[in-house]
Amino acid sequence: MPCVTYSCQPIEDYELAICGETIKGGQDGFLLFTCDADLADSTLDIYDSAAVDVAVAADIAAGKAVYAQEINFTQDAGSPVQFGTQTVAGRPNGQVTTDYTANVIDANVNEQNDLFWEAASATVGRVWGGFIVKHAQTPSKAHFVLPDNGLYVQVSKALPADTDPVHYAGTFAYKKVGLPRVIDAPALFV
Repeated sequence: MPCVTYSCQPIEDYELAICGETIKGGQDGFLLFTCDADLADSTLDIYDSAAVDVAVAADIAAGKAVYAQEINFTQDAGSPVQFGTQTVAGRPNGQVTTDYTANVIDANVNEQNDLFWEAASATVGRVWGGFIVKHAQTPSKAHFVLPDNGLYVQVSKALPADTDPVHYAGTFAYKKVGLPRVIDAPALFV
């Protein structure tokens, strides 16, 4: 036997994206939610658009979610984290999780957003439950991220030369087993 697998999950089918189904990059908004939000409930069916819309509305009304728009949001591919000890001789170490870092540039600088970003920051001890990111060029789709153990937001304010706007520079740092999930965009985003 050439290898032994420890996965009990079935192999999933692969589906080719056909003409017009490509999700283009360029994210211009996000919904950030707290750890106790309805959106952070792992039993929420994120593929049920109506259920997501209800959770979004409820979380915003309860002060457990906030929507930021007209921003620039990017996330590079994550960095795999492997076992620290080789568990099988002659085989690479397995992946245990993935470290992700997303970047936010927000030129909506004002007194209220100073307060928002300070309250959102990990420097005040805040841990977030996750986020949904809005695609600017494919507005019918979004990406849902529920980190394994919370999300840290790190933020600073750039005061650049006179050719660039003053802006907040934020970083979302989290670990996740699995990938950010493509979902239909919540009604809030459309």
